[in-house]
Amino acid sequence: MGNRSSAENDVTLSNYSNASMQTQATMENMVTQNIAPGVSYGVVDSLSHSILYRGAVGIMDAVASLPSNDEKTNNAVTTDTLFMAYSISKTITAILVLQLTQRNLLHLDDSVSKHLSSSELLLPLPSHHYLKAHGADITIRMLLNHTSGVPNPLPLDWFFLADKETSSSLNEKRQEAFYNVLQQSPKLKFIPGSNHLYSNVGYWILEKIIENVTGKSYDDVFFEQVALPLGFWDASSRDICAKLAFGIPSPYSSNGENEQRKGSVL
Repeated sequence: MGNRSSAENDVTLSNYSNASMQTQATMENMVTQNIAPGVSYGVVDSLSHSILYRGAVGIMDAVASLPSNDEKTNNAVTTDTLFMAYSISKTITAILVLQLTQRNLLHLDDSVSKHLSSSELLLPLPSHHYLKAHGADITIRMLLNHTSGVPNPLPLDWFFLADKETSSSLNEKRQEAFYNVLQQSPKLKFIPGSNHLYSNVGYWILEKIIENVTGKSYDDVFFEQVALPLGFWDASSRDICAKLAFGIPSPYSSNGENEQRKGSVL
């Protein structure tokens, strides 16, 4: 663990052991008190970047009321359980945008119109829609820092189960959902750059800009530029979402409702 001495390592390992038991107890308490149906966690050493300890407790799907110890249902959360990233993916989107700026394929102060004006994305939209009427005033930087004025209608029906779905059919559903959201909210919330409003749709627009600039799907760019270089998955896991089907934990709202069955995001 870095340049620590042997004695320091012994003390540190003892501390880690105590911390591990305390963490496990805390996580078990969360599940017992119904704060979360299930939790998978890990603690990483800040110097060596190695995993000090990890654990898991609870179940993936509380609604189904499946026993966590039934091997046939595989309902228990484990240290290998994959969870949906949801808005953590915004960090990935921002990374991909910044990578494109490093390659001089776009600039943070480029307007949305510069990269989407010729896109088929805008064709079905009316002329008064903000992407057409104010696309020149909205910059990539504004989309990144949520100051574009792009609305954030909720709930967003953009979560799709992968059961029996192909990559192409999932992309079609995602595209259809995007059009519906754009058409339902055609006006900006404020003049671009004048205020702040968290917007999922703003990052959805960034996704389309990434696809237009690279000529590839967002998924392909993510795997090529982030997942593969960092060793998240190998090439054989490219269609991991299609392989997962129902093997992922169900998301829940703060009142305990199963949001996956409603088809919306948290």
